[in-house]
Amino acid sequence: MENIEEYATLKALGASQTFVARVVLSQALICGVLGSILGLLAAIPSIGYAKSLIPWIYAPWWLPAVMVVPSLFMCSLASICFGTQRPHGRAGRVFRA
Repeated sequence: MENIEEYATLKALGASQTFVARVVLSQALICGVLGSILGLLAAIPSIGYAKSLIPWIYAPWWLPAVMVVPSLFMCSLASICFGTQRPHGRAGRVFRA
């Protein structure tokens, strides 16, 4: 939502709804991939440390990698939901200094 003015500017300059939706979706997926990588880099050592403290904890090796797919799905879904919202009363804010 913080880039609504930029998206409205793109629309005012003649960008199609499909182009703006692709921009929003690509930004969401890039953020999702980077967040997943950072999350895995933090989670894998944490899981190893937790296993060393509590021996009965079991986390399969594939679980952190599989969780990337739902996180990317949630990022995509959030961007699609954002794209379907219609801001009301914000057209004048686009061109204000």
